[in-house]
Amino acid sequence: LQLPGLERLEIINNGTLRFRAEQIPDVRHLGLKLDLGGSVLEEIEGVEKLEALEVGPVRDRGALERLVKRPLRFFKAVHGNLDTIEPLRDCPSLTNLWLLGLNRLTSLAPLADLPDLRELSVTYCTRLKLDRSILRLPALRKLLLFANKDIDLTAIRPEIEGLGLEHFLS
Repeated sequence: LQLPGLERLEIINNGTLRFRAEQIPDVRHLGLKLDLGGSVLEEIEGVEKLEALEVGPVRDRGALERLVKRPLRFFKAVHGNLDTIEPLRDCPSLTNLWLLGLNRLTSLAPLADLPDLRELSVTYCTRLKLDRSILRLPALRKLLLFANKDIDLTAIRPEIEGLGLEHFLS
């Protein structure tokens, strides 16, 4: 199966698709479930035009490093055992980042090195502590913090509102 000209491919509802990177040469936006064996990682690395990636579960730092070693603009990590997002420092092209259900994640500090990050969505990261450095990101325009039980929103709400960010805090 060859799919030239296809720019967006999303496999939803826990579906899986076995593919070779050369079958989807024009895909710029890819959304899929990662397999346990890591074979999908190899194929993702070969999708040369990729700018936006939605994946999960992201099980470890090594997988994250492989996923973001290209100039992505959009990255969404859904579920997994990540306790750090340190590899994101090496992806300064990111403008939109969504982190969902990364229950071992404790810090967003590595995001301070992302000068073009405009939109940040962090939900259900239950051990996360907020690092105020993200509030100083020069390009940040939209912030969504939802159901991150260890973040004291009352302490940071005035600061966020004072920045004039489009935001949702809960």
